[in-house]
Amino acid sequence: MIPSKLTVGQIFEQERRLVVPLFQRPYVWGELDQWQPLWLDIQQLAEEELARMSRGSAAARKKLPNHFIGAVVLAKMDTWGRAVPARNVIDGQQRMTTLQIVLTALHDVAAAQEVEGIDRVFERLTRNNYRSDFAYEQFKVWPTSGDQKVFEQVLTAGSPQEVNRLFPLTKGFRKRNYDRRPQLVEAYLYFTGVFEAFLLAEDLEATDEGPSQDLISARVDALLECITKRLEVVMVELEDEDDPQVIFESLNGRGVQLRPSDLIRNLVFLEANKQQRNLEELHKQYWAEFDDSGQRGKFWQQETRQGRLKRSRLDLFFFHFLTLQRQEQLPITQLYTEFRSWWLEAASDNAETELANLRQYGDVYRGFFERGSRSRLSTLMHRLQVMDTSVFYPVLLGLYTRWESKTDARQLDGILTDLESYLVRRMVCQLTPKNYNNIALDLLQVLEEAPTITRATVADFLGGLSSETTRWPADEEFKASCSTKPLYECLSKPRLQMLLHALDLQLETSRQEQVHLQSDLTIEHVYPQQPEAGTWDYIDEEERKEVLHQLGNLTLLTGSLNSSVSNGPFSRKRKKIAEQSRIRLNVYFQGFEDDYLWDASDIRQRGKELAKLALQIWPRPA
Repeated sequence: MIPSKLTVGQIFEQERRLVVPLFQRPYVWGELDQWQPLWLDIQQLAEEELARMSRGSAAARKKLPNHFIGAVVLAKMDTWGRAVPARNVIDGQQRMTTLQIVLTALHDVAAAQEVEGIDRVFERLTRNNYRSDFAYEQFKVWPTSGDQKVFEQVLTAGSPQEVNRLFPLTKGFRKRNYDRRPQLVEAYLYFTGVFEAFLLAEDLEATDEGPSQDLISARVDALLECITKRLEVVMVELEDEDDPQVIFESLNGRGVQLRPSDLIRNLVFLEANKQQRNLEELHKQYWAEFDDSGQRGKFWQQETRQGRLKRSRLDLFFFHFLTLQRQEQLPITQLYTEFRSWWLEAASDNAETELANLRQYGDVYRGFFERGSRSRLSTLMHRLQVMDTSVFYPVLLGLYTRWESKTDARQLDGILTDLESYLVRRMVCQLTPKNYNNIALDLLQVLEEAPTITRATVADFLGGLSSETTRWPADEEFKASCSTKPLYECLSKPRLQMLLHALDLQLETSRQEQVHLQSDLTIEHVYPQQPEAGTWDYIDEEERKEVLHQLGNLTLLTGSLNSSVSNGPFSRKRKKIAEQSRIRLNVYFQGFEDDYLWDASDIRQRGKELAKLALQIWPRPA
């Protein structure tokens, strides 16, 4: 390594391109955490500069201390012929990109105020004197592929008005807020805004309404002086024997924290670079979707909860993928370290082959969440999310990828049904989920070793679990829990809604339209929790306490229908439900007369019938 301490001016005055590798993450710096602190530093330095200049020649000769803003790590990059010399930015790309936006914003604001000589000064800081046929070589910094077009448009627009024209604010149909524009656009508009306010701030010592042209020019000079000569970075140039990935990992603690998937991307593509692969082609073919800011990329960047924390789907995919590969318990907090160890041991001989493998697994994983709403896998995935149980995702990933050739595809739905039955039965019977990690890992090893995988393979494994923390509840226990436990108190509302929804779907037949309401349905007590006075007095208080929260007394209604019938007598409630509700679960109430008195025996009877239905949905093979 060759470290050196350089000012921003010394970095950008060189005829050199700082190229952000295409496998690095896109521009992510934001206002509160990065732009505003940087501007406050610049503003303070500029005010010191103006104060020094106003005190006369002796004070002007006094050098003020420089301000350190971080480190930048560069690696050698081969260039040929007339190409501008270039370096790969291993670390510090967010900082370098921002500084080019800052200089461009200051130029455009100063040009709008007709400050003399401004073009000549900024030309050498933001443009190279290139001789090749590639126009992008003019830029001192060239960002990762997803940001290149926006970066070029922003740096060449010439004014915030033109940038706003190129990237107008838009609002989707029935949306309250405007859609987000590219972060590079927001950065440019933020800095043009603060620079303009600084240049045009009222001169308290002058009688005129605004600052004079001389004062505006002095303020531009002060800003330029402090940005180019007093902002300082440590520039680390790597030599051939230095490992860029090790350096990258050591220095990424500043700025926006890198996610494990960011580190994984850098590792994989640096390894591919060592193997002299075509990085641009590899990125485009196998990785671009993971980084894409469009609709497809949003799936991977979306944060979802696992346990108590939220993580991006891409990080979670790598966690489940690696669990399948290693078939051992992994701490998600050490995801990158564990992935790096696995990659270097088992997967780095041919980076292209392994990238293709990752892409295949990624497509299958994404398919788990995007299949048709009535598919068996889609139903299982929805219910796993409601139960907050993702430890079996590696099992599903293996069934649809690693073991696909030895899995009986005709029995896959049965395997999914048995896995769901195991989890739902334990949930209803109030058995602990704390051992699910170990169960999932044991199942992975069973499936790995099985010569063929059938429904019996999984059913025999689950049926052989016998301890209190692992067993698969038998029919009688499950049926009793469904019909007699106060499930409204035992289960969370989403889980109970899932249970009732599953019962409703099971009641559908070929004679009904296969249409299911997508509106949010609420849980309704047929016998109300707070009945109107004089309407439900015929039920004994002890019996009421026993049956109130049982499954037989619960159904699903829309929120508005629920509130309109909630505490009234059964005669009014039954009629409203019969008239308004379209779900099969409520057809049951059409068999009663309006003057019928719904009591504890009816609740128990309906509970038994729903329990029999639950046995059909979640069977346990003998």
